[in-house]
Amino acid sequence: MMESKLRYWEKESPKYNWPHARLLLIAEIIQRAPAGTSVLDLGAGKALLARLIGPSYPYRGLDIVGETASEPSVEACDFDHLEHFHLSGTPYDIVVASGLLEYLENWKSFLRHVTAHWLSPNGLLITSVTNARAYPKAPILKHPAWKNMFSLPQILNEMAELDLSVEGVYPLLWGNKRWGLPLVKALSALAMRQANFLYLDRPWVSQFLLLARPKHNAP
Repeated sequence: MMESKLRYWEKESPKYNWPHARLLLIAEIIQRAPAGTSVLDLGAGKALLARLIGPSYPYRGLDIVGETASEPSVEACDFDHLEHFHLSGTPYDIVVASGLLEYLENWKSFLRHVTAHWLSPNGLLITSVTNARAYPKAPILKHPAWKNMFSLPQILNEMAELDLSVEGVYPLLWGNKRWGLPLVKALSALAMRQANFLYLDRPWVSQFLLLARPKHNAP
């Protein structure tokens, strides 16, 4: 199973190694933090995020497919079996799990482990989920390897059950193009002003990017 999974992602991962809107937005969010803020990138691919944020942020990347040729290198990790992986140097100030939860056998156990062991008690989790409400009339097909899809009310409730406080939600648009980012950020700011993330629960949103912190330390 593990070997076939590796072969699949060796072929699939290169499709996502481009500066799409979600990745650019994540880089922008990280760069709001002071220099020296440490970043753990889960589902790192070829570590493109490291190049986008620059050397001021100590970076470590993990992926199902390890990448020793990239700079920085990416360590191999099967996210369905974190119990077999020892991560030294923890915790990290920011943990990114982008484009990942959809593919996991048990995404809740994954996030529980990550936030308990790899994220600083005052740290920021940046994660993304597909919008299940969007796909009945979606312009693209569901990915064949997806195991999970999410509604916004569901993910907000389940993040709370994981003792995570969501402090920001960004509604990503079809195509994941950088030209849509001003609208994405404007809609997110409007939802924040209204103190109502469910304002963003729209069928034309393809994904949500969520910012969350451990509840006991959330502002």
